[in-house]
Amino acid sequence: MSKDLSGSPIASSNKNNSGAVLKRNQVIFIGISAFLHSKDSNWRLVINAEDENCDAKRPCSTCVRSHSHALAHAQEGSHPPPNPECTFDEDVLVSDPTPATRFETPAKSRYERLESRIVELEALLKEKQDLIASFAGSSVNLPEPSTSSSLATPHTLSLARRFNNPGATRYVDLSILNDNSTASGVFEDVVVDVLWPNWPQHLPRPDLLRHIVDAFFAFHPHATRLLNMSTFLTSLSLPPDHPDFPSPPVLHAICAVGSLYTAANRQRSGATDFAEQHVIYAKSQIDTHLMSGQELLQCLQATVILSWYYWSHARWVELFVSTGQSLRIAVPLGLNLCPPFHALNTTTMSTSIIPAPLTFVEDETRRNIFWLAYTIDRQYGASNGWAMSLDDNDIAQLLPLPRAKLDAGISISAEYRQWSHLSESYLIHPPDLTDSFTLYIKVMLIISRIKNFNHRFRIMEHLGDPGSKSTRMNRWNEPDVRSTTTFSQLDHILVSFRSFLSHEFKDPVVNNRIDSHLYTTHLALHASIILLHEPHSDPKTSTCTSAMKILHAARGILELVCVVLSTNYDLGLLDPFCPFCWFLAGRVFGRFLKAAQDASSIQLIETLQVELEFIRTALGKMGEKVPLSARYRKMLDTCIQEVCGPSVTITVPVNGIPVRTVADDFLLSQVTHNQAFAYDLGTFMRLYNGFMEDV
Repeated sequence: MSKDLSGSPIASSNKNNSGAVLKRNQVIFIGISAFLHSKDSNWRLVINAEDENCDAKRPCSTCVRSHSHALAHAQEGSHPPPNPECTFDEDVLVSDPTPATRFETPAKSRYERLESRIVELEALLKEKQDLIASFAGSSVNLPEPSTSSSLATPHTLSLARRFNNPGATRYVDLSILNDNSTASGVFEDVVVDVLWPNWPQHLPRPDLLRHIVDAFFAFHPHATRLLNMSTFLTSLSLPPDHPDFPSPPVLHAICAVGSLYTAANRQRSGATDFAEQHVIYAKSQIDTHLMSGQELLQCLQATVILSWYYWSHARWVELFVSTGQSLRIAVPLGLNLCPPFHALNTTTMSTSIIPAPLTFVEDETRRNIFWLAYTIDRQYGASNGWAMSLDDNDIAQLLPLPRAKLDAGISISAEYRQWSHLSESYLIHPPDLTDSFTLYIKVMLIISRIKNFNHRFRIMEHLGDPGSKSTRMNRWNEPDVRSTTTFSQLDHILVSFRSFLSHEFKDPVVNNRIDSHLYTTHLALHASIILLHEPHSDPKTSTCTSAMKILHAARGILELVCVVLSTNYDLGLLDPFCPFCWFLAGRVFGRFLKAAQDASSIQLIETLQVELEFIRTALGKMGEKVPLSARYRKMLDTCIQEVCGPSVTITVPVNGIPVRTVADDFLLSQVTHNQAFAYDLGTFMRLYNGFMEDV
């Protein structure tokens, strides 16, 4: 160790300089500049990587002694290095295979190395952001958050305005979100750990997660009803350990559904892998929270989102389990009931195991969560013969308020609102209590009643239920179900529902923009008629009123198909219930096609084939984005072959556009008889066969 002019060790002579941390052989020179620059001095000042003064030299004496000892005691056959390999103050981040070069090359400052690493990581982040694909698609109606709300951030407002702009709809490329898709994952994890400590382990990076959440709110028709967008986006900006940060199961479920909104020209394998990973994470965390009783409401939201994922991907078993779980969770949370409807036994536990809502918005959000869980159960239940998860008799809940009332924070007393269990709610639509989502829920309630009637008729008849008492219609003493009181009531509701709609809800398309909830409502009305009358219809009998009604309903669905095909709206953004309604219409056309074959009616055969091709076109086009629609198209093809026989061929070009036939004029006269939708199907056929004509 160097000494000063008095002979004292330099490193320990001045305690006031103890703030500097010294390494091996490192000292601080104090007051010896004259000595160092004297003519008699043999010392040379060395500056190390930290710009601290020291007398170190490489190789150091310790390494020289070690190397000399190794040479003197080398074993036979060994080859020690000719020069000592000094490790004094070595830069561990820089590896140079040549020791001599390592000694001769000056080390970079650690600050410079850190700055270089930061620049490199920023470049990686910018590269990832540049990979976010340009959105492509159509117009989307995203409710714009109220500017008066304290939770409406500038980002939220700009997002809403961006997606309310026709033609500005874009898709996010989620293929880059695959955890194994890039070799820079290690560096990304380091950045996340530094910038966002305590970030949940399996979630995507915060910037990418924000893109997925934005796309979810922009594209999914029910996202803004399940979650309060302003509140959710604000909470997403909080630290992960903040109590108001969104629940990880909800975020994982959103990531899974976000796979539906990948760019159309990308392969789906990466997005599918990404979605499946987050489905697993969401399910695992939901089960953990349910077992511990934590975040029960958030678990219900996540389960509903997973149900949407299963429904869109035609995963029937998982969907059946998930929808049942959603409603079973909702019951102990007290979401199926609303005061004053409660049990008579006052000694029982409270209706809800979670605290009461603190605000009006929170109360309405809980109500919307229940209705969305209810609708997915009823939609899936309409397509199978199984009992549904929750009986309508156990539901006494208020219908949802219009979105404008909710955004403005306008509360309406329960005495002025409509109840779900009252039949008059299906026919009365007060303007200040009704929007497209309210009508959407009402139609799902009607579908539920039709499903219960079809499913329980024989049981109720056996029990002597007055509403199931019917007359006998033939010598085999079979009951005429259409003569029952319940059937007549349901038929009256379906006929009257549309006639009581106000003018603003008559047409789901306004200025080339589609209201997804209203479009699904009109489709579901026609589908309800088919579900009610199809079991009792006979297309071969010209006097069968049920056959006439289901054909009329199927052509009403066809008109709505032509409406959406005539716009630039992306079919992948529609409600998953839409392809089921289209499938029902195609199945009806198949039955009438069989009757036309038996009657050898060439003109009617051509007409029905064209109608079928339009249905198949819509299913195929939506099937490019939504696997459920592709599955229904395959089911429809199989159904047509089974009903009409292998001789029936439906010719569709490679691009999925129906072929124009000589039956155009006849089709136009037969299909456009409904005055509510007077669309020119002949023009649609010319348009989709490549003719550059105005619609």
